[in-house]
Amino acid sequence: MKEEKKAIVLGADNAYMDKVETTIKSLCVHHYNLKFYVFNDDLPREWFQLMEKRLETLNSEIVNVQIDSSILKGYRLPFEGLSYTAFLGILFQSM
Repeated sequence: MKEEKKAIVLGADNAYMDKVETTIKSLCVHHYNLKFYVFNDDLPREWFQLMEKRLETLNSEIVNVQIDSSILKGYRLPFEGLSYTAFLGILFQSM
């Protein structure tokens, strides 16, 4: 019987790509059969292709979920330093 993959949902922009990669690596040290959904608007396709090859050996995969950042950029955050991707957490909760 084929084991179902566990879904992990992440959201990031290009500035957080290294943190997403670190998170994925950390999870893969202890788990396998994972399916990562990365919501973004500017991560390079080449990065997803590289991660796909790495994850394949662990029976895991990554999905590039492109979002239209203009939808989120209209919201105002209480702190100027926060990226529009901070709203992805709210978006995930409503899904």
